[in-house]
Amino acid sequence: YFLGLILLYSFIFIYDFIKKKKLKNNEGFVGTTEGFNYRSSKVIHISVLTSVSVLWIIFYFFNRNAALGQFNPIVITLIILILFLEFFIFSQLLIIKIIDDDKSLKLKLYRFGVLILTGITLYVYFLSSPNNHLIRKENIANYEKSDYDRASLQEYFQKWYDEKNRDSSNQIKDKVFTVYLVSGQGGGSRAAAWFLMNMLYMDAKNKNFYNHIFSISTVSGSSSGANMYYAFHQLGGDINANNLQKNGTVKRSDSTSYNPIRNFTTNLYNRNFLSSGLFGLLLNDFSIDALTNRMNDERRDRNFTLQNEELKAFQESYFKLFPTNYLKVKDATLREKIISDSIAKLKTMKTYFEGDYLNIYRNNFSNPLFFLNSTVIDDGTKGVFSPVKMDFSMFRDLYGDYRVCNASDSYALPMVSCVNQSQAFPLMNSYNYLHGSGRLGDGGLYENSGTETTLEIYKSLRKYCDEKKINVEFVFINLMNSKVKGKQNINFTKASYLNTFSAMAKNPFYGHEFMAYNSLEKEITNKTDFISIIPENSYTLTRMLSASTINSLFNDVIGKNKIISDNALNKISPEYKEETERFKPSIKLEKDSIYLVKTKPKIFIQYSGDYNFAKKIEQSFVADDSYITKPMDYVPIEDLKNSVRYFHDEDEDLANEIKIKLKANSGRDIKIKNYGKIYPFVPKRQIEIWLAK
Repeated sequence: YFLGLILLYSFIFIYDFIKKKKLKNNEGFVGTTEGFNYRSSKVIHISVLTSVSVLWIIFYFFNRNAALGQFNPIVITLIILILFLEFFIFSQLLIIKIIDDDKSLKLKLYRFGVLILTGITLYVYFLSSPNNHLIRKENIANYEKSDYDRASLQEYFQKWYDEKNRDSSNQIKDKVFTVYLVSGQGGGSRAAAWFLMNMLYMDAKNKNFYNHIFSISTVSGSSSGANMYYAFHQLGGDINANNLQKNGTVKRSDSTSYNPIRNFTTNLYNRNFLSSGLFGLLLNDFSIDALTNRMNDERRDRNFTLQNEELKAFQESYFKLFPTNYLKVKDATLREKIISDSIAKLKTMKTYFEGDYLNIYRNNFSNPLFFLNSTVIDDGTKGVFSPVKMDFSMFRDLYGDYRVCNASDSYALPMVSCVNQSQAFPLMNSYNYLHGSGRLGDGGLYENSGTETTLEIYKSLRKYCDEKKINVEFVFINLMNSKVKGKQNINFTKASYLNTFSAMAKNPFYGHEFMAYNSLEKEITNKTDFISIIPENSYTLTRMLSASTINSLFNDVIGKNKIISDNALNKISPEYKEETERFKPSIKLEKDSIYLVKTKPKIFIQYSGDYNFAKKIEQSFVADDSYITKPMDYVPIEDLKNSVRYFHDEDEDLANEIKIKLKANSGRDIKIKNYGKIYPFVPKRQIEIWLAK
């Protein structure tokens, strides 16, 4: 790693001692200090170029195999800059300096050539890349254009609803069916890990969660996390295969049942996705990849490499989560079956990632719709990759633009490529050109929360369900990895020409994001149907996430944020369904709270210490028929305090009643706290007991 830096430093150090002397010939030069310095600097100069060039070749082959993440991005950057600066600038300036007084035509032309070449290089790099950065496409065997026709949003919803909420005799199962509309905020690998862990956690808590998700709208990093979530479900995996914590028999040791979520996410995102982006940005995209693209009709660039890295990361992480251990199997037939199953899974993964974006929706209405939000760089508008026709939206239909063009016939637009266009972070990714739409950039450049598309989906479906008298409750789950900011009191600052750039940089996050998020929230008057899950702490925006950061995010998911996801899952609980059936069928639950009727108080118990003690407390409330006591949960929070939490002012007396009972049974000092401002969506008459170690 340090070879190039040491050689460069030695070269500069020795050259500083060379006296400025005009050398007409070698007479008196051999054997002198100047001669030694000259020869040494020449050897070092050649060694630097050779070493860095070898490293460049090594980097290229690692990059080609989606393995450049093994090299630190700082090393990649320094080696490339050394090669560029040393070869194209420093060495050439040195030569020009040495021959400054030479008047020969040959050397004058050389000096002129150096300046022209430098100018051309800078022009090509910054203004006219030889790499066209065309969006990736893959061949489709036995292509039929009609296979890629899309249903309308309403048509897909009707078929999805019938599949999920009608039995074999075509009878409705739930009189009021809960429909989740999920949005994911951008934020690099942090957003990806946060989105994935929350979704898998809710899967683990309730096996029916996936069946109630109708749409997922994501931006930037959360698009990567959502992609991994979809890929996981295409394989039919169960993140919580032992079914722990689903049946109420929760023990302290059972908390490890959620560890696979953390381990899987860590294997995915505790990786270096920066190096390949830097390598492509600084050198590879406009050199070797540009050349091979023209020779082999390929579409390689740093985006292509990232797509391969994410596929490779998923494959490795999945088999770490579900190891085959086929080498330990003695029975040859069983071993062959395990190998065959593993090969089939690898094929499924590859087909999902590199197959067409619409593949999982062809003659299949079981998957949630995956809306990938992007930005059209050419005109600054928003574009969306949509599995259904976009006639309900004001934004550009990117997949529709691709399919309407005959040039796309027989070619797949890969799922992983569409995901990449949503998370095409400036500089770290190129802006790929999609025929019919233009160059595409990160969705966060326009709107960073994903809620704007969700709002359009909701308005269209709400109208459709009202017309068709379909009784559904729409619940919005917003996975925000940072707080949505806006309407801040701004302190006075000096006027500056940079104010324009500041406005441009903040507009997607403090402008469009804030407006989209709040517009969706205002559309829903029942606060229990607008659920936002946000980490307690702030984390770095990066594509090189540390294991400790992922662990901290994970503790937020299963600890201080579990109340939020539990309330989201409550919407599909048997008790909630019973309550909703009391109401007239025409009620719009996201507009009118079902908790207007006084029901038995629900008690949720969270503990971080002794299981037997917590079980004793649980039993004391179970024995009291005036409460509905839910199965207790272990939460790994070190600084947890003994407390009773309530969420509405009118529940204060109820909370005090429970506090008195809890203190009598536990002998502990119990605090009472109102968390209504932090968690306004929690239903009335819901109380939480938190037991410390």
